[in-house]
Amino acid sequence: MKSLPIWHCKKTGDCCKRFLSSGPQLNSQEIQKIIDNLDQKEIKDHFALLGMNKDEFIKYVKNRQSLPLQNPNTCIFLKNNECLIHDIKPEVCQTYPLHIIKKSGKTDVLVDLDCPRGSDLITAIKSGNIPESMGIDGEISVSGTSSYEDKIREKYGEDA
Repeated sequence: MKSLPIWHCKKTGDCCKRFLSSGPQLNSQEIQKIIDNLDQKEIKDHFALLGMNKDEFIKYVKNRQSLPLQNPNTCIFLKNNECLIHDIKPEVCQTYPLHIIKKSGKTDVLVDLDCPRGSDLITAIKSGNIPESMGIDGEISVSGTSSYEDKIREKYGEDA
């Protein structure tokens, strides 16, 4: 199946500005891949503007298993609404706005409706228009959520 335009990111940067206490969660391979790329000039210059140094960054990601934020809500690698580590970004960023949960022959797909592609992606998935590279097959359940709003409610209560 060829990839439909709806599967291509619109690069608004909004998904990188919705964190409450830490950035995207990382596994050890993702951490190492990012650390191995910190000497790129654009990243070094960006860190300098933010007052972050390489050693502080490494300590943070190794201790917290997540990316630090550059202000109260924004991933440290977002610059001018573009990801500085786009080619090596963590899986959670690659699959956004989807949260894919595979269990015993069934796949549950939660789609973040905060993403401008969200509702169109639900329609595409329900129609069977899913890129093969996603590895989604068998019985599929799809639903929409508002991840940012859900996180706010979790952190501050239902009336937030």
